[in-house]
Amino acid sequence: MLYLYKNRLQRYAQKSNLTLPEYSTERDGSPHDSRFKSKVTMDGKTYESPHFFPTVKEAEHAAAKVALESLSIDEDDSGLYKNLLQELAQKEGFHIPKYVTMNSGPPHMPSFVSTVEIGGQYFEGKAARSKKQAETNAAKIAYTGLQEPKDYVSSAGNEEKLSPKLTPANAEFSTHHAPTPPPDADIDTKQPRCLPSSRDSVYSSLRDQLSFSSSSSESEHSECSNKSSMVSTTETPVGAGATNIVPREEILVYPRTPNMKLPEAATVLPFSDDKWVALKVNSTC
Repeated sequence: MLYLYKNRLQRYAQKSNLTLPEYSTERDGSPHDSRFKSKVTMDGKTYESPHFFPTVKEAEHAAAKVALESLSIDEDDSGLYKNLLQELAQKEGFHIPKYVTMNSGPPHMPSFVSTVEIGGQYFEGKAARSKKQAETNAAKIAYTGLQEPKDYVSSAGNEEKLSPKLTPANAEFSTHHAPTPPPDADIDTKQPRCLPSSRDSVYSSLRDQLSFSSSSSESEHSECSNKSSMVSTTETPVGAGATNIVPREEILVYPRTPNMKLPEAATVLPFSDDKWVALKVNSTC
């Protein structure tokens, strides 16, 4: 909630036809260990943050909070979060947020749960007694999740994980769980539930590249590795007395991250894109 105070104060100034808030910041401490205290001036009055903060951003929001409390401003959250989410969508070049609301319960005590889709991601809000409030709850979750993704993922330990939607391009690979990154991969596996926008094209390319034999032994998906969602199997017949080692060729897809570490002996496939990385890995089972 701290990062909404500046937005609230600016909206109040615009609605009241006041000059927009102006912030000034005081720094304390050495350059490598600085702390900040901010003041905000609006309509000729100045409001100061109560103490020093580690960042300028936190100090400015704290000053804005003091101003809001002094002016006794209590904006309607329904308009705030939905408008903020729409502004964020326009800023990031996303389509307008789309809300889907489901209701349940008896007529005299209905319960509404709304899900909002923005930028290919889906966010579900808490249940509410009205459709309007349910949409507000979803917008709040989406806005805070997109603005502060790290805080959103680590809060309360009940975050939602990726839930890719099946399409004809990737339906044939749906019998396994999504690939789990190796221990040394710098990939965050806890994210808000989303519908990847570019993974379908990667899966489609994979489907075109992979050829499955009509033999049931060759087309059977392996259960020896629970981290692969797409496996192209080429088995070598095992003779009597031979060791039961079957060479396998695995195709793995990971979300692309900065400085990501790839598994050993992995080959990046040419149909990877800027969001997903497709790898070919040889292994044995």
